Formats: sequence, C-alpha cells, structure tokens
Amino acid sequence: MIESVVASRGRIFVGTFPSSFSAYIGRLRGYYGMSGKSMWYGQKDHADEMQRWVDPKSVEGSLYSNREFPIGWSEIDGETAPSKDKF
Repeated sequence: MIESVVASRGRIFVGTFPSSFSAYIGRLRGYYGMSGKSMWYGQKDHADEMQRWVDPKSVEGSLYSNREFPIGWSEIDGETAPSKDKF
C-alpha cells in the first residue's frame, strides 16, 4: 500500500501493462488530480495508452484490471458525466 501511494505522487509514472498494481497507481494519480498524460507504460505497444481518452465500453474484450480508464476518476464528485473534453 505504501509503495503505491509513494509511486502515485511522482511527477511522472512509468508502469507495466497489464498490471493491476500500475492501474491502481494510475487511479490514485487521477484522484490526486494528476493528468493521465503524465503516466506511461514501459512496453512499446502500450507506451502511450494513457495519453488518450478511452471509454472502457468501446474496447472489445477490455479487462478493467489491465489499465486504468479516466472515466474512473473524472468528474466523480460532480453531476456531469465524464468526457474527453475534461481529460
């Protein structure tokens, strides 16, 4: 637990895809108000996965634990639906 909190507070974070640990850190970063654009994955295929808005419902065969989706932390305290405009 301590490791994830410490890792989530860095200026940038480079995690592993697919890793539920890295996904959790991504969610914590979102809760802290940090942009998903400062999170990267180490694998070339998925390096910039967090740099764009993705609705989990639009990804066929998507596993929620593989990565974090901005919809998990965007606009959670408001009355508006999350959207890529606020990403």
